[in-house]
Amino acid sequence: MVSLAELGADVLSPRASERRATDPNSDGAASAEWLKRAVACDPATLEAARGPSTDNIERSGLDMRVHTIVRLAAFVAGGEPGTAYVEDVVSALGHGVTLDEIVGVLVTLLPTVGPARVTGFAAATLEASSA
Repeated sequence: MVSLAELGADVLSPRASERRATDPNSDGAASAEWLKRAVACDPATLEAARGPSTDNIERSGLDMRVHTIVRLAAFVAGGEPGTAYVEDVVSALGHGVTLDEIVGVLVTLLPTVGPARVTGFAAATLEASSA
């Protein structure tokens, strides 16, 4: 089991040197505006969802490591393991995400998605990490 303390603060928040999607001095106003546009299905706001995941890294305001961890969690929560998941695990490991952190994602999602899904993704993670 991996605790948040073991993961380190850099996993929980973007590095200060990375670009942010919103102005840190806005008191959340820019984020609230983005949420309103998303609710209204504004095409310009939702445009990044249609392209490759790498197209929205800067727009997300997350550093590459966190962005990759979020993508892995989305795969686990939303579908079945497959080639795209294995490729994202390989990419995550290449960007400094550790196997312990990926296990932390699976452990965190276990109560939400259930053991059957976690088992499938654990096998795919093991396959990807040994490649």
